[in-house]
Amino acid sequence: MDSIPHTAEGGPVPVASYARTSQDSPERDARGVRHQHRINERTAREHGCAVVATYTDNACGATKDDRDRPR
Repeated sequence: MDSIPHTAEGGPVPVASYARTSQDSPERDARGVRHQHRINERTAREHGCAVVATYTDNACGATKDDRDRPR
């Protein structure tokens, strides 16, 4: 990346974090999506962005077209 993106006001660019897993752990504790959101937060900071919204599809497969996505 050549330069850090900024809004017109000079602040960080607002972005959303999306995390999805096909299957949750046996404990159904959403560990995988929490980990993905942490990575997204770190990546956003590294690129001068700020996560302002999070979207999660936990234990929600991606191959069925008729599946309702809560987010």
